[in-house]
Amino acid sequence: MHLLQEKVTLTGHRSFRSETTGTEVRAEQLVIAAGSRPVIPEVPGITLPQVHTSDTVMRLEELPERVLIVGGGYIACEFAAIFSGLGSSVVQVNRSQGLMRQLDEEIAQAYSAQAEKNWTVRYQRTLASLEPHEPDSEQGGVTAHVVTSDGRAETYDADCVLVATGRTPTRI
Repeated sequence: MHLLQEKVTLTGHRSFRSETTGTEVRAEQLVIAAGSRPVIPEVPGITLPQVHTSDTVMRLEELPERVLIVGGGYIACEFAAIFSGLGSSVVQVNRSQGLMRQLDEEIAQAYSAQAEKNWTVRYQRTLASLEPHEPDSEQGGVTAHVVTSDGRAETYDADCVLVATGRTPTRI
């Protein structure tokens, strides 16, 4: 196995050409691992320092007391379980009904029921905006403004917001 970290152009079903050296490579199997990046919703306040993705949240210097997690897939659920298990108060909001919907329906329902016993889960809610408690400071919490599927407004206060609404392939 050889690892190449450069831009290439596919030239056939089992071949590519390096755009750096022009070298043509043929192989029985090719693995293209371009990676992915988090999908970030376009909402006011999304760039606040209290807002994180799965790429940045593990770099927190201290455990947040209150965590708001936006999303219902495996990354959101994994971090909800981690932060809850470590002692943070966790609220998870998801725009659909149920968590882990990519799984078999029975498994997803069982997981959702178990999650609801361990942290607060709110379904059919969409993040509308975020605002800092202290506008001129990178410290302090945020207020998340959320809209329910029937149009009601809700707010949640958090020290950390994890946005885990999906990932998209990296484009080079």
